[in-house]
Amino acid sequence: MKNRLNQYKSLPLLASLFAFIAFGCVSGERGAGGELDLPEMVEADLQVGVSDASKSLQTKAADTNALPGEQINSLVVFIVNASGKIEKKFQPNLAGDEQAQKGELTSWKSGSFEITGGPKKIYAFANWESIKDNPLRTIINTPEGQNMPSLPASVSWESGVYDIPITKKFLPMSVQEEWVPASGTKTIQLVRLVSRLRVKMLNRTSHPITVKNLTLGKFNTAGNLFGADKYLALTGNGYSIDNPFEENKQLAVSESIESDWYYVNESEAADGFTVELKTNSDEHSTDDNPHQGTKYTALRQIPRNHFWNLNIEFTPYKLTLLSVSNENPPIGGYPESSVTSEGITDLVCTVYGGGPFTIIIEKLVSQEENGEVDLSDQVTWSIGKVDKGDLLAEAPNNIEQATIDGTVHYQITGGRMVGAATEEQSATFELIAKKDGSVLATFQIQLKFADIFELQP
Repeated sequence: MKNRLNQYKSLPLLASLFAFIAFGCVSGERGAGGELDLPEMVEADLQVGVSDASKSLQTKAADTNALPGEQINSLVVFIVNASGKIEKKFQPNLAGDEQAQKGELTSWKSGSFEITGGPKKIYAFANWESIKDNPLRTIINTPEGQNMPSLPASVSWESGVYDIPITKKFLPMSVQEEWVPASGTKTIQLVRLVSRLRVKMLNRTSHPITVKNLTLGKFNTAGNLFGADKYLALTGNGYSIDNPFEENKQLAVSESIESDWYYVNESEAADGFTVELKTNSDEHSTDDNPHQGTKYTALRQIPRNHFWNLNIEFTPYKLTLLSVSNENPPIGGYPESSVTSEGITDLVCTVYGGGPFTIIIEKLVSQEENGEVDLSDQVTWSIGKVDKGDLLAEAPNNIEQATIDGTVHYQITGGRMVGAATEEQSATFELIAKKDGSVLATFQIQLKFADIFELQP
């Protein structure tokens, strides 16, 4: 009887043990003070917007530069923890949102949610359906709680002109950010993967000009999925914009026209983008036509989420720069001077080495019926808009007369390059010629850097 009573006395102890084991399975470990050691939770909310499409990439709450259809149509956001697991996923159903259906949704809010503390990565995508072959489709469908799949480094989006409200080909966007959750609103800005380009032409001559053919390019057909320090090398043969205007378009005197907007991937061209132009007029034969041929844009890089106007002006004036010289920073002793070749007619100035530089204006001529007329001593010069880019520490700011080999010329001074320039860097400035107080012509001068050791002796 005694043994039987001892067995029953042990039941409360076993029951307590089972209760402790079961409780331990659901509660996790306890802290040093005996309290439950639960993950730190942070209450936050998410707001997704679109970065302003601008020449300076300024981010604003409202994108005043966007065209119809250039905002959000579809959206997904992944919040991934340090172990690579999708801790939170937002994919709002925008089918009933009137603005989203038109690609006009400018922002979206998640509402309040809880998430564990610690570093996170945010990946957000919009309008991914427009990317060629939709390589993100499977990734977008990954559910919360799964590991975040590997993302492609680059994607393709065929360039061209699109009437977005009609074609419903909405602009793809992306963003990735590091985030340590904190109470309050986390704001992220989607960035469009493409830029848009429009061509404007103006006939400033005294006679009509017929534009027979115009080709721009080459632009890339692929780009990085997220912003990167380097652009992709040109994929395949690239993409060209062919004949943005009607065939054999005739420009009357003082007439200006502009093309539709074209969407292009981020692209880079070391010497500027090619402009192939064929024209004819009653004033010029095929051989002496100054309004056609191969030209190069001063623009050498097209980053994503920008918009550009490519201006082509037909003028009766031709500017020739005599030379470009600069003082190279010395290792010891006096600065060494270098001078480029004479007779620069393409208005692309290569500055060797570094330091301050001087540009000499040789002459300005007008293409008249009886030949060229030199206007060099009839005009005054000034500097207009300057884009210092990433090449100039100081912009050209002075134009003065100088006598060179017994001849009076104008020289442009005051410009100085950054101390450690590279061949990828460039800058531009406008050189304005006035006669009798009126603007006669405006020329865009492109500055490029080259290593001094490339200078031929």
